[in-house]
Amino acid sequence: MKKIGIIVMVLCLISTAVLFAGGGSQGGGGGSSGEQVTLKFWTDMAGGRALEYFKAYEKTHPNIKLEVSVYESQDYKTQSRLALVSGTKPDIWQTNTGTFLDQFIEAGGCMDITNYISQYGWDKSLGDASLDVGRRNGRLYAIPNGGFFTWQALYANKEFFRKNNIPYPKTVDEMIATAQRIRAAGLQPIAFGNKDGWPGQIILGDYMGQLVGADYAEKLNKGTIKWDNSPELKTAFETLAKLAKGGAFIDGYATSDMNIGGIQSWLAQKAAFLYVGTWFYDTDTQATLDFEVETIPLPLINANTKLKSIQLYPDPCIFVDKDTKHSKEAIEFLNYCVQQEWYEIYSDQGKCLTPNAEANKKLDAPAWLKSEPILSQMSLPMFNYWTTQFPMPVEETLANNIKMVFEGSISVDQALKNIEQEHARNR
Repeated sequence: MKKIGIIVMVLCLISTAVLFAGGGSQGGGGGSSGEQVTLKFWTDMAGGRALEYFKAYEKTHPNIKLEVSVYESQDYKTQSRLALVSGTKPDIWQTNTGTFLDQFIEAGGCMDITNYISQYGWDKSLGDASLDVGRRNGRLYAIPNGGFFTWQALYANKEFFRKNNIPYPKTVDEMIATAQRIRAAGLQPIAFGNKDGWPGQIILGDYMGQLVGADYAEKLNKGTIKWDNSPELKTAFETLAKLAKGGAFIDGYATSDMNIGGIQSWLAQKAAFLYVGTWFYDTDTQATLDFEVETIPLPLINANTKLKSIQLYPDPCIFVDKDTKHSKEAIEFLNYCVQQEWYEIYSDQGKCLTPNAEANKKLDAPAWLKSEPILSQMSLPMFNYWTTQFPMPVEETLANNIKMVFEGSISVDQALKNIEQEHARNR
């Protein structure tokens, strides 16, 4: 999952630091004739038009010398950790949200930028909900400046459902009944591959989004909520078990990966539905799509369920180092990196939606991507995928126990007990 999300933006990553002058037509206070200031910006995601956008900054900010260091993704994580320890840090950083951002916040590397929200209108241009990915304890430390890759939906082969007069399911019970009709008509139900474990974590997170708010994982990490004492978690796990036992997924989903077993089976019209993130639009397999697609909401746990929060891929965010000696200039450059023009570039290169609604309107994308079930999620409280919410040992235990629940070799209660025991050792 992480590799797929990263390649959405990286077109020409450079393995060593690249220093250049840059500038732009937007952002902050514009060009001034004050004392020359050097700003250091570190990123692992800059290429093509994105790199040109950064370069343009100095043109309207003649007092700014911008030094941009572009690293390979894996090397960047290593360099960032070393910099946090040694203190040789840049003024502006770019990283991924979720646990990637947490390491900077916990190490005291992020400036609190809460008071700048209204000054620059970030809550208006991006929507206040999108800022949640950079918030901790009510304070803002980073702004998402990448793509939005949502799930919480199924992609349907529209002609198949029309031809066979099969209505779209709205609830899990209806999905299971619909799966039987789909099989009787000659196709498999939901294309889904959980061989690698992470898709199971994602669908669990989606069903938790139908039950709880965006801060639930944080409460699990703090221990104020325990896995084996949570009725919501039990309901979500039981929902997964119900879908698996009811035959809602394609045959062999447990031993197939998401691409070959999932996406490819749907593209080949062997499955009626596809469950995947919107990053699918940017994959090579999208080019082989030769049937009409319709997007429907992921079936609800029951008719009384209402979507409360959504999960997004932990894509790029940008923040200012707490110890920068040039906070004013750094904030202005950060603001430049979250302008509509930037999101239009990112959206076009990454073939994805962004936090900026106006940029989304300009994206040349199929109707199924810019559909109501997808766009309506943007105003809900947001949390990062359940593949990055918890300490790594907990993530691994979570993935393995979901697999066992799917195959019926373990009860939901035992799975939750196993996960809680591991989390208790890692809180």
